[in-house]
Formats: sequence, C-alpha cells, structure tokens
Amino acid sequence: MLKKQIIIILSSLFIFTSQGYVKNNAEKTLLYNILTDEQIKSSSLQFLLINRAEVYASRGYKFKGKYLKNEILKKSWYKPKNNFNLSLFTDKEKNYISKLTEQIESLKKIILKQKLEKLKSLLKDKVIIKFAQLSDINGDGEYDLVVICGKKFKFKIDKNAGNETIYYYYNGHNELYLLFFSSKNGSNYFSQSKLTREHFGIAEFISSFDFDYFIGNGELQIKIVIHSFSLNKEIPKVHKERIYLFALDNSKLINIFSHEIYSSSMKKNNEIIENHLINFKNLIGNYLNEIILQKKLIKRTYFNILTSGKSHSDYVYYENPIYFKFDSKKKVYKKFKYNKKK
Repeated sequence: MLKKQIIIILSSLFIFTSQGYVKNNAEKTLLYNILTDEQIKSSSLQFLLINRAEVYASRGYKFKGKYLKNEILKKSWYKPKNNFNLSLFTDKEKNYISKLTEQIESLKKIILKQKLEKLKSLLKDKVIIKFAQLSDINGDGEYDLVVICGKKFKFKIDKNAGNETIYYYYNGHNELYLLFFSSKNGSNYFSQSKLTREHFGIAEFISSFDFDYFIGNGELQIKIVIHSFSLNKEIPKVHKERIYLFALDNSKLINIFSHEIYSSSMKKNNEIIENHLINFKNLIGNYLNEIILQKKLIKRTYFNILTSGKSHSDYVYYENPIYFKFDSKKKVYKKFKYNKKK
C-alpha cells in the first residue's frame, strides 16, 4: 500500500512539471499567466513577447537575445536545459503559443508600416528602400528598422528566374546602403554603411538578409549576401556572391566581416566555379564563434547532350579551410592559423 502511495505522489509531481507547473504547498502553480483572447489583443508587443518567452522558459529553453534573456533570468523558477525540444510542449501549450505568435506578428506588421512611413518622410524620397526588416538588434526590447536602400532606379522583374523566387534586378552604377533607424522619445537615430559592389556594369539582387547570433556573444548580427553578374557583353559571363556581417555598436553599424563566397565565369563551353562553404563554429574554446571558409573549386565542361548523352562533366577540388576569429577590441573578424587537435 505504501509503495502505491509513493508511486501516485511521484506521478502527480511528474504531471505538474510536464505541464509547466511547480509544486508548492501541495498545490500546483502555473509558472506563467495564460491570457484570454481579449487580453492578447489588447496587450503591447513587449508584454506578449515576454509572456511567450515564459512559456518557453517553463520548458527550460535557453534564450540568446539580451532583452528576453534578462527578463527570464529574473524568474526564480527558471532552469535552463540543454535538451530543450518543441515536442516537450503539450497541445494546449502549442495552441497558446500559436495565438501569441499570431498577434505578435500582426503587431510587428503595424510597427513596420509606421516606422517605414516615418523613415520615408525623413529621407524625403531621396533614396529607394528595397528591403526592410524589424529587429531588436540592440537588445533593448524595442524593435528598430533595418533597411537596404539605394538611389532611385527602375525595377526589372525577371519572371524566368525559376520557381523558387522572383529576383529584383537593377543595372547601372547604383550604390547600396545598409541603414539602421531607431525612433525613441521623439528623437531619431540613423546609422548607415555602404555595401561595396562589382564595377563591370552589373545587375544585383539580395540573396539573403538575415538576423542571427553569428558571433555568439549574445548580440544580434546582420548577415547580407549580395549576388551580382555582368551585363557587359564584352566580358565573359561572370557571377559573384559576397557575404557581409554587420553588428551594432552604440547605435552605429559596423562591418565585422566581408568575403567573396561564390564566383562563376563562363567561356565557350567551359565554366570555372569557386564556391566557399561557410560555417560558424566555436573552435578555440571561448564563447565566440569562429568562421570557417573552405573553397570548393569546380571545373565544368559542357557537352552537346544529343551527341554525348550527358550535359557536363566536373572536376572538383577542395582547398584547405581558412579560419577567421573575432577581435573583440577592434570588432572585426581576422584571419588566423588554426591547428586541429588530433
């Protein structure tokens, strides 16, 4: 009989924990507040972000961003885990998270529209905003605007670019800028950084415009990949791709890394492709991520498929990786020699 009672008590404790509860004086206490539909609709973006974070925290999720991480660390019950998995959530929790996320994204769209309108009025139509995203890049809990912009130009939409996406091309000499815009307490803050480009008469498009914790220092960074190719018929068909990493330092954008990661040139039936495989990894034991680049060289020869039965043949060669580590003082990635431990 005593064994059965112990089993029942342990089972009860497991149920409380598995549903985000804690045991307190023989009563179950939910670790976070469940908002009604009306409360969700009337709450601020910051409040909803924290509430959603509390649901994740109840399962031991480890937060990267400064704002939410600091808010959750205030909770005495928070115990971060290395084995967090979305499968830990119950169906009720998943449904609640879905409701919160839907309203959060709706509020972000409203904020994005408001900030874009304000930015456009300040720029006075001098440049065209091509890509815009909201991000709490400085970790203060407020969403700011990060845009890629340039001088006025005419859009040309290439509908034959493939099924995956439609690229927006432009030609001629045009400057691209990354712009950070923050508006708080009646004051506006700007920071811009020029994105370099090829100079052989080009068309360009943004391959990616992402935000993540690439350095691994708890601060958000911006990753941009720009693809360019020649429009000059006298030059062999050339495609190039360059990656940029930006961070924010005292509301100022700084370029912490830039490198060509793809190059393809075509002459008659021969193509030379240089493709850099890129990886972010903690190699030397500190809390910062290093960058690993490894060049994959492909020499490709195209055939007449009707006579040869195949489209092309490849000769593939991998070069030794090159390594970059982050200089915290100068706030830039620098090349260094890395000896693998056997």
